[in-house]
Amino acid sequence: MDKDEERKQWLERLHAVGRLQLRYLWFLLITGVFYWQLGLSPSADLKMPIIDVHLDTAAILEVGPFVLCFLVLVVLGAARAYAVASEKLGIGFDDPRGEATDTEPNFLDMTFYTARTSRRVSPSPVAFKWIAHLKYPAFFTLVLAEAAWLGGGFGRSSGPRGARSLPCSGSSHDSSPPAV
Repeated sequence: MDKDEERKQWLERLHAVGRLQLRYLWFLLITGVFYWQLGLSPSADLKMPIIDVHLDTAAILEVGPFVLCFLVLVVLGAARAYAVASEKLGIGFDDPRGEATDTEPNFLDMTFYTARTSRRVSPSPVAFKWIAHLKYPAFFTLVLAEAAWLGGGFGRSSGPRGARSLPCSGSSHDSSPPAV
């Protein structure tokens, strides 16, 4: 395989991983909003449309932390694959050519997007650059904090259903106090 063919394959890989990351970031956002709302109203009646099957809200809330953490891992894996493909193409992290190869930017990229020329005229380009670099860690931190909240990880009464523990701890999910 010649160098041009290899470069073409890595560029196709970069685009495919970018599309994957775009889809899963949206899926992560929508799933996070769904679980957040369900956690705020755990007595909601859920049913699958068309086939009219009622779903157990408690069971859905129990798998919430695992679903959110899994989706974070998928997006992190896509980011790592994107970095490998960029490296194979000789495009560094802050390389201007990187923008031209990102044919499907995601909502996090667009939230903090500025062209290189506008960075020079912003009030604090260094501060903005650091904020822009922390967009992914900040987003993932919020999602993982929600997963911990759903799992009851912020204290006995902070989870969506009161005093409960993680499903893997082996204790009861009953939120009533123990009998004396």
